[in-house]
Amino acid sequence: MLLENSQGEVLLQKRKHQVFDNLWDVTASTDLSHFEDGRDEKVEEAAYRCLKREYGIEKVENLKTLGGFSYFAKDGEHCENEYDYILVGGYDGEVNMDPNVGYEYKWVKKEDFLKDIEQNPKNYTPWAIESAKILKQVGF
Repeated sequence: MLLENSQGEVLLQKRKHQVFDNLWDVTASTDLSHFEDGRDEKVEEAAYRCLKREYGIEKVENLKTLGGFSYFAKDGEHCENEYDYILVGGYDGEVNMDPNVGYEYKWVKKEDFLKDIEQNPKNYTPWAIESAKILKQVGF
């Protein structure tokens, strides 16, 4: 999930996690849930659940899924092998990051983000790098 404000900036977080810790990431990242009643969570539901948990954000404008991708990445003795989606939405409200989720956040011009992730991929999570490829393909 990547949020963009009306000034053309995207919200990035410096991830606090056991895997890929202290790297810049898209606004919010989560896995889909499987509920006790047998229902699987929809991608949009997971995005809103994550935004609420990580930032207290309950509503964004024009939420849409731009695509998905598979990736495999190692981080020390850990690895991830997942299928992810990249969603985008508009947001101009207050940001209240949960300090258990990230070290910091910043709004960055989307052009600067796309340029920096290409030039300095080691500063970003593997799925942020893959997300940026899709963002460029669709002309984000």
